Amino acid sequence: MRSVTAELLQVLIPMLTDRPKRRFNVFEVMHHGTHEKQLSNVFAWLLDADGTHGLGDAFQRIFVGEVNHRLQLLGRDPIADDAFGVRQEVNTSLPGEAEDIADIVLDGSRTTIVVENYFTSDGHGHSYHGYLGLGERQTPRSVVVLLCEHEIRSALADGWEQAPVVLYSTVAEELLAHVRQHKTYRHENVEQYHFIENMHRHFTNRMAVSMSRDGLVSFVDALCRGGEADVYGQQHAELAARQLGDRLREEAIQRFGESRELLGSAKQILEYLLQGYSPRPGQRRDGRRSPRRGVRQAGRAIPLGGQF
Repeated sequence: MRSVTAELLQVLIPMLTDRPKRRFNVFEVMHHGTHEKQLSNVFAWLLDADGTHGLGDAFQRIFVGEVNHRLQLLGRDPIADDAFGVRQEVNTSLPGEAEDIADIVLDGSRTTIVVENYFTSDGHGHSYHGYLGLGERQTPRSVVVLLCEHEIRSALADGWEQAPVVLYSTVAEELLAHVRQHKTYRHENVEQYHFIENMHRHFTNRMAVSMSRDGLVSFVDALCRGGEADVYGQQHAELAARQLGDRLREEAIQRFGESRELLGSAKQILEYLLQGYSPRPGQRRDGRRSPRRGVRQAGRAIPLGGQF
């Protein structure tokens, strides 16, 4: 049941531990960043060396640097230095095939980087090999990248396990550190700087923590110190689970819009945990195989350099 618990907590941690003092954040006021198209627009803007952010190619270098780090962890060669153009909503399919739209494509002279942006590391129906083929038709090398908020390794399948996973919080952290080193940039680009600061705070506050033993202990300790554990410890398990489900529902509405898969998966995992049951992938509590359509099963993915 360890993997089930870990994946459930990947969803619960940002909700249960995000209790800072209320502070203005443009992303939260506009409910921005709860839909992949919104986030793709932000990242494409930052990746564009000619964008109004005034960063030049700084964020592009940060992003490619993180991709290279992840490629090396996968035992693959890094991407060579290059200048990249930026496109959005690019059809990766061959003529006559059903459309398969990549969120962002970085066009270099030697390498094409095809980016799928989604809140978790899941190809969610897109073709890894189709994305790879788009780049191979354009340049000698093609690299497919997953850009997401959470990394859940069990969600990587059908070729996506070969894709380097870049987290929002990681590149936001590096970008903020970069602009803080340049006093002139902060003074000449006040609006952009505060936007970057808001972006950093938004994503790092919601960052998933490692579910190692130490991480789990820290998580439980944080719940106890924050008073969250008292709420559930004083109630019957069924009532506590229902209350937790209600909070999950509110979180799902705010964070993932129309996505009902997250709620279904989380409630299903909660039911398994309450019954002390750890299902095999694709198996229901009654022992029968679940239908292919619908939510993912427990034990797999929870769906749903610049010049200043």
